Amino acid sequence: MKIAAVTCARMDSKRFPGKCLALLNGKPLLQHTIDFARSIDIPLYTFTRDQRIIDYVKDKTPIIYEPEELYDTPQNTTYDKMQDVNKILEADYLILLQPTQPVRSKELIQQILNEMSNNLIWSHTWDYLYTSNGEKQDGCFYMYSKKYLIKQTNYYICLKNTQISFDIDTPEDLKECEEWLQRQK
Repeated sequence: MKIAAVTCARMDSKRFPGKCLALLNGKPLLQHTIDFARSIDIPLYTFTRDQRIIDYVKDKTPIIYEPEELYDTPQNTTYDKMQDVNKILEADYLILLQPTQPVRSKELIQQILNEMSNNLIWSHTWDYLYTSNGEKQDGCFYMYSKKYLIKQTNYYICLKNTQISFDIDTPEDLKECEEWLQRQK
């Protein structure tokens, strides 16, 4: 069974430009994703067309170049990106690890890997975290099967856990995550 991890990274976020390389506890958010993939011993590929991301990861992960005609268009959903990636990788399962969600559980990924062979897609939504402005944030990782990407169905399984997660979309989210990580030491 071939399993690969993918991170989709770009620098032109509207609410937080440059966030993929923003520092969290002294290292870029993208590096947290790279380190996590290494810790679970699954090869990580970076899906991007942003030269700053390419320059950062070129010695760290293989790069899959996002097609220019799809970049930042409404039809370029995460699902579309995973389909494009798997046309190249031909993995049995893809794990999507977003750089903006740096707090993850190795144990949960292992649990899902052990149980996912009977399902089309696994999605793990962590408990909700309310930011200081009251906005609800959820942190997810998704596991796509080759069958799911070919069939184009909307079926998925959502696992809930009591772990905390952060979805970093603003500088304030980054600060809150950094403060939480400091308290965990």
